[in-house]
Amino acid sequence: MKDAQLVSPVTATGNFSYLSERSSGENYILLGDAFAFIDPVFSSGVLFAMQGAFAGADAVETCLCNPQQTKSALKEFDQVMMHGPKVFSWFIYRITTPAMRNLLMYEGNDSKS
Repeated sequence: MKDAQLVSPVTATGNFSYLSERSSGENYILLGDAFAFIDPVFSSGVLFAMQGAFAGADAVETCLCNPQQTKSALKEFDQVMMHGPKVFSWFIYRITTPAMRNLLMYEGNDSKS
């Protein structure tokens, strides 16, 4: 890297999170990171993927065994899939505000009284 040159301004981002607009479509459902990704610092991905897999298995079973209930099964699946990321994103947004970040990163008073 000794001869490397900076080719663009240095930038930083604090949020790599995303949430899909829908959790399913014709002949597919989205699970895990295909549906949503929440800030990696909090390690929520495995939890959301497993919860999504259980909800997805139930939805797929309903769709295959009772096709007339497909619409309601996928609507319920969508509600389950949207709940966790929305709640968790609310928490992350608040915990990463400058006031909370400064509070959590505060090293304390170095002077001894």
